[in-house]
Amino acid sequence: MNKKYSTTHLVELSIFCSIIIILGVTPIGYIQTPAFNIVTVHIPVIIGSITLGYKRGAILGFVFGFTSLIMAHLKPTPTSLFFSPFLSGNILSLIVCFLPRILVGVIPYFIFNLIKKLKKIALKINLIFSGVIGSLTNTFFVMLFIYIFFKDIYAEIQNQSTDAILFFMISTISLNAIIEATIAGIFTFFICNIILKLKNNN
Repeated sequence: MNKKYSTTHLVELSIFCSIIIILGVTPIGYIQTPAFNIVTVHIPVIIGSITLGYKRGAILGFVFGFTSLIMAHLKPTPTSLFFSPFLSGNILSLIVCFLPRILVGVIPYFIFNLIKKLKKIALKINLIFSGVIGSLTNTFFVMLFIYIFFKDIYAEIQNQSTDAILFFMISTISLNAIIEATIAGIFTFFICNIILKLKNNN
C-alpha cells in the first residue's frame, strides 16, 4: 500500500510538472497583449498546492521558477535580468526568480485549509479565493523583490525616476494582477473541484 501510495504521488507530481513546463516554455503560459503579459503558468502550481499539499506544491513552484530562469535566456526582455544572475550579475536574481514561485505552491494550501476549517464558507468561494491569493502571491512578491533588490535598474529600464518608481509599479501592474487573479480563481475552482471529487470517491 505504501509503495502504491508513493507511486501515485510521484505520478501526480510528474503530471503537474509536465503541465508547468509546457506552459512555461510556450506562449500559453505567458499570453502577450499590447499592454502586458498575462501569466497563466502559475495556475497548475496553485491547483497542485491545494490538491497535492504544500510540500509537492513547493516543488511545483520551484519548477515554475526554473522555467522563468530558462525563458529569461531563450526569450530575453529588458526585465529578464531580474530573473537570472547570469544576466544581472547579481545572485539576488535567484530570489526574484524562485522564492515567489515556491510561495505560490505553499500559500494556497494553507489559505484553503484555514478557510475550510470555518465550515460556513462554501467550497466554491474557498477555491476561488485561494486561487486569487495564489496568483497575487506571485505578483506581489516578484514586484516586491524587484523593488528591494533592483529598484534603480528597474527605474532606468522604465525611464522613471527612482522616487516615482514605486507608484509606477503599482499603477502599471494593478490591472494585470486583477486579470491574472480572476483567471486563476476561475480555473482553480473548476479544476480543483473535479480533482477533489475524484479523490473523495477513491
